Amino acid sequence: MQLALGTVQLGMPYGIANTAGMPDESAAADILRAACESGMRWLDTAAAYGQSESVIGKLLPQAWSGPAPCIATKFVLDEKITPQTQLASALEKLRRDQVEAVLLHQEKDIDHPRFADFAALTATDGVQSVGISCYTPQIALRGIQAGMRCLQIQSNLFDNTHADAGVLRLARERGVTVFVRSIFLQGLFFLPPDHERSQRIPGAEMALRALHDFCHRHAITPATLALAYGATLDEAIILLGAENAAQARSSAALAHEAESHRELALRWLRERPSIPDSVIQPAFWPKL
Repeated sequence: MQLALGTVQLGMPYGIANTAGMPDESAAADILRAACESGMRWLDTAAAYGQSESVIGKLLPQAWSGPAPCIATKFVLDEKITPQTQLASALEKLRRDQVEAVLLHQEKDIDHPRFADFAALTATDGVQSVGISCYTPQIALRGIQAGMRCLQIQSNLFDNTHADAGVLRLARERGVTVFVRSIFLQGLFFLPPDHERSQRIPGAEMALRALHDFCHRHAITPATLALAYGATLDEAIILLGAENAAQARSSAALAHEAESHRELALRWLRERPSIPDSVIQPAFWPKL
């Protein structure tokens, strides 16, 4: 299983289970260092992730040993600003001449007037491949057909709609790189069913109770089962966020352990109850 460090936590408070807030520079450097030592080779960031790009650019030289990591960033298209200018801004913050991938942060931008300009970005502009971050499998499939070379999708124990729709199969056939976010559903899987935050999301208590009961019966933690599901997703790169260095190390170690539990993850998919969109899509969650 390939792993990437999701760096939204480096630039802003993020995650339903996050009570520590955004790490300071020392803690952020420790997270990057832990990711490197744990074998992660990708960093995922975005213009919308607060100070994330700038934090990476400033701290990476001191925190990352060995070969430089691959970086994927994202931005929203703007009719007043060219994609080339937006990419140049990201590269300046990251202190890089080039990144390995840049993705549209909003799937609706596939219909933006500047989409063709974005799709035409090349190594000369400072990027090796372009892609799109998707919520719906329909846009993911359109993105592949439009020539996107990388995708970011949401997929987890509650939501495998992209896999069911054939997105991963087509991506593999076309040689498209797939990043999978929300493998822990922004930390929801870590909350007990009766937690105040989970109870405020319609349907979450029922879904979490089913998940935790299944895990209890099979003597596995929700985190391990979630990563075991990630291991079933062909050659996808799994994004893992971290609030601190210890969490980055433990998540990476757990990911390697979880590979042996793939069959149990597939059994969960066969037995799980129907999960409503109010739980699956964080955009529908009330402000917590």
